[in-house]
Amino acid sequence: MPNPTAPTAENISLELDVLLGAADIKPPYIIVCHAYGGIIAREFLHLKQFKGELHDMVGLVFVEGDQENTTALRPDENVKRMSEGQDWLRLTGLYQDMVLDPEDRESLYLEAETAKFKETAEAECGEVANSCRELGQKKQLEADPPLLGSVPVSVVMGDTTRDHERIYEAAVRSGKEGIPSPAAWQRKIAEFKELDETLQLANLNLSTKGSIAIAGNSGHNVHLTEPDTIVGEVQWILDTINNQQ
Repeated sequence: MPNPTAPTAENISLELDVLLGAADIKPPYIIVCHAYGGIIAREFLHLKQFKGELHDMVGLVFVEGDQENTTALRPDENVKRMSEGQDWLRLTGLYQDMVLDPEDRESLYLEAETAKFKETAEAECGEVANSCRELGQKKQLEADPPLLGSVPVSVVMGDTTRDHERIYEAAVRSGKEGIPSPAAWQRKIAEFKELDETLQLANLNLSTKGSIAIAGNSGHNVHLTEPDTIVGEVQWILDTINNQQ
């Protein structure tokens, strides 16, 4: 049965709030979010603020986290065209690099091929632009003082351009037509990387207390390749909280 609710970030944050209540998972909360999950997490912050429950939030970890202006980077039509019809997990090396048991790795791979997964992904992707625009209207990153005060906020960065480089190299090897020249591609990669880092770091504006962690051996999916880096940032938040008490 189709979900009658459009999967906007705002609606998903509402579902998260209901789920936490139904599962009796009580605050305080540390939210760990990846990519578009950063948009959802910040809508969850807005919901908590609206309900007068922002104090429930005691930490945030953005892993390659999106924000309202990430639409300037994605979707990248070059990358989309070069990877079309390809096995994306293997093309980027993620299938080989992810630190999962063989059974779990294969389960993740097979799940990504199911009709339900593709239907859900397509529905959510169709709402990204609107969700980013709606979040931007809330001007959270411009709040003075910062929205979260001194609540610890971490930004964990991998290197999405590494994934893009691997896609480009595979396209060159296979002789795909219409791909950028090496010089044009390198310029594009440099511009992407600079803007990507700037946008991710802007999430630190939510608080006066921030941390940056670099996952040097990862592309975009740090949670699958260097989860210990994320665990380290959660521990930093816990240590920060304990030191304040």
